[in-house]
Amino acid sequence: AIEARGLHQLGRNDPARRIGLYVDEWGTWYAPEPGTEPGHLYQQNTLRDALVAAVNFNIFHRHAGRVRMANIAQTVNVLQAMLLTDGANMARTPTYHAFAMYLPFQDATFLPLDIASPTLTAVGEGEFPAISGSAARSTDGRVRIALANLDADQPYALSITLGDLIANRVTGDILTASEPDAHNLPGQAEAVSPVPFGKRISHPLAAAGMGLAMLPDADVIGFALGIDYAANWGHRGATHSLLMATVVAAGLALCWKTARSSVGFLFLALAMASHGMFDMLTDGGLGVAVWWPLEGGRHFWPVTPIRVSPIGAGFFSARGLETLLSELVWVGVPCSVVAMAGWLARRGQRAKPSP
Repeated sequence: AIEARGLHQLGRNDPARRIGLYVDEWGTWYAPEPGTEPGHLYQQNTLRDALVAAVNFNIFHRHAGRVRMANIAQTVNVLQAMLLTDGANMARTPTYHAFAMYLPFQDATFLPLDIASPTLTAVGEGEFPAISGSAARSTDGRVRIALANLDADQPYALSITLGDLIANRVTGDILTASEPDAHNLPGQAEAVSPVPFGKRISHPLAAAGMGLAMLPDADVIGFALGIDYAANWGHRGATHSLLMATVVAAGLALCWKTARSSVGFLFLALAMASHGMFDMLTDGGLGVAVWWPLEGGRHFWPVTPIRVSPIGAGFFSARGLETLLSELVWVGVPCSVVAMAGWLARRGQRAKPSP
C-alpha cells in the first residue's frame, strides 16, 4: 500500500520521471546468531529470505521506470548475505540462489504481467497477494517469468496466458524446501538449491520414497505371528497391493506438507507400489495380491527373470547372492540406464538455447 501510494504521488508530481529512486541496503535484519559477535550482525539465511529477495526483485522490476538502482545491505556474513563462511568452509545461501535465478532480468525489457492470485492475511499488516511475479524479455530474446509463492501452507496450480507470444518450449528452475526455515550450512551439503522445473523430488521426499519402497516386506512379521502365507495379510498380500500404496501415500500427505503436492504424492505412491511390481517378476513364492481387496488372487508377470529371495537367515547364502546378482542385472542396470538417460536429456535441454 505504501509502495502504491508513494509511487502514485510521485507520478503526479513528476510525470516525466526525471526523479529516480535509489533503494539502499534493503533486506532482512534479525538478531545475530547465538555465539557470534553481536556487532558483526551474522544471521542465518533461510528459504524465507529467498522469498523476501524475490518479492523485492519483483517490486523493483515492476517499477523499473522509476527505480534506477537497488542494493542489498551486505553480501558476505552480514545480515541477508549471499555467502556465509565458517573458517575454510563456505555456504551459498538461499538468497544467493534467488539472485542467481534473477540474473536473466539484468538489462532485460520489462513485460507487463497481470496475476490473478488468492490473497493472504498477515497479522497487523493486512492482505497481500499469495503470488508475486514479474516478466521480461532478456537480452538473448527469451521471455522470462519469475514467480514467488508466499503461502507457507500450500502450493498453487498456475495457468499462464502468453497473449501474442508463442512459446516453443518451457524450462525453468524451482527453489523450495520441505520447511520455510530450511538453510544451508558451511561445509555441508546444500539443503536449499534450485532444481529443474517439474523435478521437485527433494532429499527428504527421496528418502521417504526409499523407505516406502521397502515397507511392504514388513509383512514378514506375519510368519512369527502365525499368519498363513496365502492369507490376505500374509507375505506379498495386502501390503503389496496398489490400494495400500495409495492409502499410505495419502496418509503421509495428510501429515507432511512435502507430500501434499501432486508430484510428492504420486512419487510416494509409485515408490511403494514398485515393490509389488518387482516382486511379480520373481520366479518363486505365491505371487502378489496386487488387486487386493477387489480380488484375493496372487499374480506374476508373464516373464519372471528375477531370482526369488530366500526369507530370513537364508538370505545370507549362495542363493541369496544369486538373488542380489539377479536384481543387479534385471533391476539395477535398467534403472541406472533410465536415470542416466534422464540426466543427459535434462542437461541437453538446459544447454540448448530456446526462442
